[in-house]
Amino acid sequence: MDEKEAKVLDDVIVAINRCQPLVAILENVYGFLRVLGQAKDKFEEGGLMEDYFFAILRMDPKRFGEPVTRRRIYLCFLRKILGTTIIVGFQKGTCVITLT
Repeated sequence: MDEKEAKVLDDVIVAINRCQPLVAILENVYGFLRVLGQAKDKFEEGGLMEDYFFAILRMDPKRFGEPVTRRRIYLCFLRKILGTTIIVGFQKGTCVITLT
């Protein structure tokens, strides 16, 4: 992860910690998975993993009829106060996140 990428991620962590949203969703290209380990370390260092469930959704826009060729990922943070278990899946092309 280069300095520019790291700076953006640091700023996002600060914003999430400051605002404390119930849900935060970050979108990126599939190539971000190459630096996911480093990103998760930053999330841990920034305290996000204590307060949020974390899930990664991998989506191919073609699957939803979009004429886009680049696969996308979504980094999802859900505040732990919403539930104790997170289940992420797809039903008929729709992303379903269930908290129990």
